[in-house]
Amino acid sequence: NAGCADTAYRQINLLAPPDVNAGIDTTICKFGNYVLQPSGALNYVWEYNPDISCMNCANPTVSPDSTTTFVVHGTNALGCSAVDSITVQVIQPGSLATSGNDSLCIGGTVQLHAEGSIEYTWSPSTFLDNPFIANPVMHATKDTVINYQVTGSDRKNCFVDTGVVRIKVFPIPGMQILKDN
Repeated sequence: NAGCADTAYRQINLLAPPDVNAGIDTTICKFGNYVLQPSGALNYVWEYNPDISCMNCANPTVSPDSTTTFVVHGTNALGCSAVDSITVQVIQPGSLATSGNDSLCIGGTVQLHAEGSIEYTWSPSTFLDNPFIANPVMHATKDTVINYQVTGSDRKNCFVDTGVVRIKVFPIPGMQILKDN
């Protein structure tokens, strides 16, 4: 059984897909918007999302209420396509809460407290060990009343809130020993 054999050659052109890049993940403030700017292809189609202004355009505007990933399909002039995505993180508004008012004697310490933000600034910074943290410690060195205002914000200053903590510093009670006659 010798059989028949034959060989055929055909040139096949392999076309590379486009190097589609949806963009670098980003962060916006709630109620804000962002213009998507993909690259690497000739035509773009975005997957359906109610927060996108246009699905068949290269640079739609998005305004999500929460962190969302947007997916784009890019096609080059040869009809080859590829997919990429971009995540738009959304910073939500916060609510600053503070510790209550307090009092102490000269020489004592009290820790102030704030929460609900990412960055904090206490003012005035008088007697505080660090006015840029949520829970600074006050070292009382004189008889006074101080109203500390704390400002809290997120890392992009989308939302800012303030609170006040009142601290009263009393003098150390004095004792006088009287000689009994």
